[in-house]
Amino acid sequence: FGSRTWLLRPQPASNQPLTTTMELLRAVLALVLASLGSALLQGRREKQNAATAQELALKQEQEDRLFASSTWHKLNDELHQLEAFAAAPAAGLLQLDATPEDHAAQKAAAAKRQDVMAATKNLAGKAMLEPALGMLRGLYEDQKSRIGDINAREQKSKDRFAEQEKTHEAKVAHLKELLDNKKISTEFYNNSTKEEERIFSYWRRCRERSHKQFHTQLKITHGLMEKEKGMMKAYDKAIADKAPSAEGAKEFAKARQQVAPEIVLLQQAVESFCHRSLAEVQEGLQRISEPLSLVGQ
Repeated sequence: FGSRTWLLRPQPASNQPLTTTMELLRAVLALVLASLGSALLQGRREKQNAATAQELALKQEQEDRLFASSTWHKLNDELHQLEAFAAAPAAGLLQLDATPEDHAAQKAAAAKRQDVMAATKNLAGKAMLEPALGMLRGLYEDQKSRIGDINAREQKSKDRFAEQEKTHEAKVAHLKELLDNKKISTEFYNNSTKEEERIFSYWRRCRERSHKQFHTQLKITHGLMEKEKGMMKAYDKAIADKAPSAEGAKEFAKARQQVAPEIVLLQQAVESFCHRSLAEVQEGLQRISEPLSLVGQ
């Protein structure tokens, strides 16, 4: 049996297959961990980018609201100025109450009116129209310039929303692709799309409010300019027409009566327009002061 004993001895096991398997497992584990780390890092970066974009958008939205509020206040002051002159007896700007207004929002407007009234003091007939005409021209030029600013702000808001809509649609499409490829669960997809729609609906409502306010402000501004242009034309005509000299109280009254018929109807129309427009301005100020909130907050 001595020559066959080697057949009964256990052969030493080879470590090569075990070593290869362990190395393979380590490699796979390292790959999985690296993939998870990369995904987590990418996810963190996407969240940070999204947060930064949201913060910037919120800042821009706040700037839009401040611009709209400023425009409403300017329209409010200008309407009060024009209403005050339209409410005065025709060609009788001296009849305006000489007591300055105390309301903070109308102090500048009141000051301008006081300047005009001071300039018209002791003037007779048509001469009293000159300071009012100068004020009307100043208002007209200010509003003409502001229309360009309003249009530029509206275009900026429109472009920003178009980019937000594009980004929103891309995110929803990306989530759908991940779902179709079994990379995310249906629950995760539903929650993510719901959150995305919640955020986008906020920007949609911001844009709708901004667009509506833009049209209202533009309509009132154009209306103001139209009324002022009509009054300037009537005042120019009244000043250019021949008039008797104002000698004494009798002649002074006669001069005032000559000017009045030419502008009284226009003044009435202007007063009515200002009254209606001021109600719209107050509504606009109220709406812009009410911050929109994200649905679900």
